[in-house]
Amino acid sequence: MTRAEWTASVLTPARTRAPERAPVFLTPSGRVVDVIATPDDLANVAGGDDGGARDSRLADEPPRQWIVHAPGGAGIPATVNVWYRQMVEAGASGLGVVGDEATRAGRDPDATPNAGDVGISGVSLASTADVLELFDGIDLRAVSVSLAVDAPAPMLFALVLAAAERRQVRWDALRGTLQHDILGAGILGDRGLFPVAPAQRLVCDTMAFCLDHVPQWSAVSVNGQRTRARGATVPQELSYVLALATTYIDAAVAAGIDATRAAACMAGLFGVEDGVFEELARFRAVRPVWARVMRDRFGVAADQAPALRIHAHMADAGIDADPSDHLVRTVYRALSAALGGVDGLQATSADAAAAASAIEAATLGLRTQQVLAFENGLAGCADPLGGAWFVEQVTKDLADGARADLDALDRLGGVTTADGRAALLARLEPPPGTGSSRVVASMAGQASRAGQALARERAGRVAAVRRSRDGRAATAAIAALQTTARGHGNTMAALVACARADVTLGEMCTALQDVWGRDDEADRDEPGAQRAGACTVP
Repeated sequence: MTRAEWTASVLTPARTRAPERAPVFLTPSGRVVDVIATPDDLANVAGGDDGGARDSRLADEPPRQWIVHAPGGAGIPATVNVWYRQMVEAGASGLGVVGDEATRAGRDPDATPNAGDVGISGVSLASTADVLELFDGIDLRAVSVSLAVDAPAPMLFALVLAAAERRQVRWDALRGTLQHDILGAGILGDRGLFPVAPAQRLVCDTMAFCLDHVPQWSAVSVNGQRTRARGATVPQELSYVLALATTYIDAAVAAGIDATRAAACMAGLFGVEDGVFEELARFRAVRPVWARVMRDRFGVAADQAPALRIHAHMADAGIDADPSDHLVRTVYRALSAALGGVDGLQATSADAAAAASAIEAATLGLRTQQVLAFENGLAGCADPLGGAWFVEQVTKDLADGARADLDALDRLGGVTTADGRAALLARLEPPPGTGSSRVVASMAGQASRAGQALARERAGRVAAVRRSRDGRAATAAIAALQTTARGHGNTMAALVACARADVTLGEMCTALQDVWGRDDEADRDEPGAQRAGACTVP
């Protein structure tokens, strides 16, 4: 039966007997939902090398259990270590490291003017010793580690690698992701540590280093989740992530890195909200669009192009509502991600709005994923909804929209131009105006009570590291880092050498700023100008 026949024989008589609940049904992003899906909806929906909605490569890949991510903790490394141990014991296979304000700003605890920046909104990390304490008793080969610190991500990564060496863990056994999305942070108005060109160079150096030494680590994860916090819809977030991921591959190729190799260390982080079908279709759309980008832009055959690694975190939408309602939302959001085939998922715990997830709530987030995977079999089939008429049509619409957006951005010169950035920002709705104020107020209260003592404790710990290290070795490592920054060597390798010599995260950032300068609003160009972004590292 065709759509027209069904409308005439079923829908019209039914509407005569009783009106519809609404004149039209919409997805959360505003897409009109047809009241029925038919085989007609599969017209022009193809799979395989032509980049249609269906990703035929899924048939060549066995279904895998996604990484069950646990939320990060806040405070000193020893405190967060206890949290991590509890999460691993509860079944987490991924650990999120969320740096505090000082760490994200590239400052050591003793160089931070505001005590509330230390250990309140995340974990305070400054040295290799801190990382050793953070992961004490945890097998780094058995978990995937996500470093969510943006601009200082390579410095924290260097500390992690030095800590792994001291524990005699091979780098090629490590798995994880760097949230080192400096382009996205700049586009959304966050200040970085360095001017754009050297910051891009550091991204490329990190990619090259990971490919050669830490092959299971994603060197760049484009953070689309923060666009959802600004009010972006699923199609807008999809275009944003793919546009920035493409730009990073462009930069890597300009730096002499093969596009196929560069794509192997790329990831995207997506927010998951309500709207099961649109959310899961977005994840399905990523793969064919990315395959076409790799083929058309970089000349990589679809069967050779590495898939973009897809990670998903629950968005904060609805979290301030009735907690019991949010528990139900969490299940369906996790279901969307699982059916969409994500590589990793973090389910928001019930009290995340308080910025201090309790063990019971965080464990429930893990249990939600485990019930879906093991008791309901969602990890047993690759692309279980492939071929479903409605799902395929929504996937195709999202993929077509993303391709159109990427083409439009290309005509403007890409997101490294002011015109391209302006066009990308125009796709994002303004912030809803509420949401984070309650969290900020809670953090401020904590800082007023305990911040001073915590900052003093952490400052003393950093001072002890500096006293106990080989001062000459640390000075030599910093000098070598600056020499590399002035030349054409790999800065990531020089950062690892600094971490081995117990140079602190803040000292590494300052050493590079002394050579490259600091991120400055004056460095951002006007519409029509080309923003420096090409990497110069061979």
